[in-house]
Amino acid sequence: MKKLLFLPFLQLSSGHHQVADTIIDHMLDLDNRFICKKIDPLAYTFGKLENLISGTYLKWIQYLPQTYSWLYQKSVYDEPIAQKNFPLYDFLFTKAFKTLLEEEQPDAVICTHSLPSYIIGRLKQKEHLDVPLINVYTDFFAHHMWAKKDADMHFVSSRIFKDDLVKKGAHPDTIFLTGIPIHKAIKPSPFRLPDQGKPTLLISGGSLGVGGLKRLIGDMKVHNCTCYVLCGKNQKLYTSLQNEHSVSIRPLKYIESREQMNEIYDQVDAVVSKPGGVTISECIRKQKPVFIYHALPGQEEINLKLIKQLGIAIDSVGMQNLEQRIIRFFADDMQAPRLEASLAAYHRDLSLDASSLLYQQLNSL
Repeated sequence: MKKLLFLPFLQLSSGHHQVADTIIDHMLDLDNRFICKKIDPLAYTFGKLENLISGTYLKWIQYLPQTYSWLYQKSVYDEPIAQKNFPLYDFLFTKAFKTLLEEEQPDAVICTHSLPSYIIGRLKQKEHLDVPLINVYTDFFAHHMWAKKDADMHFVSSRIFKDDLVKKGAHPDTIFLTGIPIHKAIKPSPFRLPDQGKPTLLISGGSLGVGGLKRLIGDMKVHNCTCYVLCGKNQKLYTSLQNEHSVSIRPLKYIESREQMNEIYDQVDAVVSKPGGVTISECIRKQKPVFIYHALPGQEEINLKLIKQLGIAIDSVGMQNLEQRIIRFFADDMQAPRLEASLAAYHRDLSLDASSLLYQQLNSL
């Protein structure tokens, strides 16, 4: 019987939590004797202040996106390549993390966010902490806060990612091409073209419904498509779309069930989305074309660059008349087959399942 400690960051519904919950579910399916505990280190350290901090973070991205993007690039993504130290985070979190580890006594720590990974890595450096550290990345890249050399395992999304991680100091033998872990309820499906040339679309803005969805829908006009719109927890957007009584636009509230999401994916021909790691990875598994209409500042901007490099989605940021762009894509004899080939190549690289791999490694300890 082994105890696994999962560390996302913030209590917002995000890819960090989705991936942690996915691995927990799969690990318990493999062996229900595992003890899996998920803790947000920010709430653990600062209690109710977490709500204030997460709210400030969201408002910063919404109202001052360029400043957030600039600071993100300068602080954690631009040079240097080597592991970077963050003294303020050392000061704020080291003591709390030491207490947390003493209380929980985990057999392994699985980090789905960079800050917990960084602090655990620092403890392994400075205090010879010997608990295995597993980094599970929810984006298509690793910035400088992630522990590189001190992590025992890295679960990454592509060969491009692996090569970059090696350049940043990770040992190749610790890096595994698992893809971003996706819940087993999201079942694989074949690539398909829409019936009669009229596609059904899923428009997603992330779990919080951000990203200018209302403006996007207005720009699209939606004459030749049927659109399911994931409004997330944005009740104002959901109510506004409901009140329009459009036969082509079908708003959906926040969907927690992965089984229900799988059914929705099966009903659509393409997805219009931001470049969030989990959403893109679910679409890859379902082999659904993804048209990226907007990227939040920071990690999503970088995700977009790498997704384009991999050829697994279509960059449509700032494009006018997206509806016609999507229809032309499916009508083109070259574009759809090219994407299908890129998705197949991406799938071939992902020969390892994250949860099964973790299960095997933990049983060998």
